[in-house]
Amino acid sequence: MKHIFNLITIVSFSLFGLLSACQGQEKSKLNATDVTSESSIIKFDTTGHDFGVVKDGEKVEWTYEFTNIGKSKLLITKVQASCGCTVPSYSDQPIMPGKRGKILIKFDSNGKEGEVTKNVTVYANTTPVNTELSFKATVNK
Repeated sequence: MKHIFNLITIVSFSLFGLLSACQGQEKSKLNATDVTSESSIIKFDTTGHDFGVVKDGEKVEWTYEFTNIGKSKLLITKVQASCGCTVPSYSDQPIMPGKRGKILIKFDSNGKEGEVTKNVTVYANTTPVNTELSFKATVNK
């Protein structure tokens, strides 16, 4: 009898673990089309920028503008650049539905040469939680 109880317990925990893993996989497959009508949705005017030709050591900047086209407050939690040569700045204040916001990036071309491509990742309360922005420049010595 004790053997049967242990077997049932093991099988129950195994099934629970399997079901939990499957549910986790389903949640990770969400994309922009799965966003509910109550979510915040960030829509950038453009997600890429070309600075063109810049001189080595020149500092340039670009502002990515966006709109919250969702139905709830948009909260940007972090903006992370792919390297130290790029510094992003943004407001941590909520962006209300229908309102616009900005993310400023400053790129220091010092020590770079040739075609350079960099990424900036925006983390927010959206689905998916991150949006990739990019820019490029051709740096001349």
